[in-house]
Amino acid sequence: MVKRVIVVLVFILSLFLYSCSSQQTGVVVAEFGQEQITLEELKEAYAKNQSPEVTVDADSIANLKEFTDLYVNYRMKLRDAYVRGYYNDPDLNDEINDYIETVGPSYVEEKFIMEPGIKDLYDRRKVEKRISHILFRKDTVDEATARKKAEGILERIKNGESFEELAYRYTEDEFSKPDSGDIYWLTAGQIIPEFDEVMKNTSKGEVYPELVETKYGFHIMKVTDEQPRKFEIRAQHILSSFNRGGRVDTAEAWETIQLVQKKLEEGEHFDVLAKKYSTDEGSAKKGGDLGFFQRRMMVKPFDEAVFNLGR
Repeated sequence: MVKRVIVVLVFILSLFLYSCSSQQTGVVVAEFGQEQITLEELKEAYAKNQSPEVTVDADSIANLKEFTDLYVNYRMKLRDAYVRGYYNDPDLNDEINDYIETVGPSYVEEKFIMEPGIKDLYDRRKVEKRISHILFRKDTVDEATARKKAEGILERIKNGESFEELAYRYTEDEFSKPDSGDIYWLTAGQIIPEFDEVMKNTSKGEVYPELVETKYGFHIMKVTDEQPRKFEIRAQHILSSFNRGGRVDTAEAWETIQLVQKKLEEGEHFDVLAKKYSTDEGSAKKGGDLGFFQRRMMVKPFDEAVFNLGR
């Protein structure tokens, strides 16, 4: 008959000794038959299954005692299986091998790839960075020529020339060119993976030291600003549209919004003025309320003004 002994006081004392000194190898916390479980083995098993640290407090001692029962039962079952020769059973081995082939890869993928990846993405999404780039396209010239042009500009930046000036002169991205390469605020997971990697490894004010190759071409990238991310914001607005009944009249639109501004300064309610003057029919009836929205969902000037107000 298998004999099992667990002495809780010895265990607690052993844990204390472990925490206070390095003499841990020979401390036995449980035994059954001729088998022994040392504190070192138990702590390693506990750390793998529970947490990377073991501290001596009331909660951790209770958890360790419970884990000890489970772990000793597990070890006893392994020993029993060995004594009975289950490791030689062909059916059992086939079942184990099938389990390894079908369940093992998914477990490894989830435990060592997906879980760390999701945590890393979650942590990086707490921050947003403002990015600028200089693009040299590969679809207008051959790849070697595009790379050579990009390398030349990157070298000039490393030698002290202004990123912004060179971006305005040389970038082949017509959308960001007027803003000297600015592609606005980004957070992890919002754009192509190559840009994510740059944001992860580049600090505010730094130019990424290497060319970044994407399907669009070769990029020289700079992080111009960095701040904690505000996930979403709620805003109201009053729109005075240029389009006035099928005609464009910017002067009238300006006069209307100036009138609204004056009334706000005089203390009139935003909601009331929105219902009366806003040409955005969807939000006007709700007092100008746009609800919650995230960064980059609105046009850039509006987006920047609203998120700056919300800081």
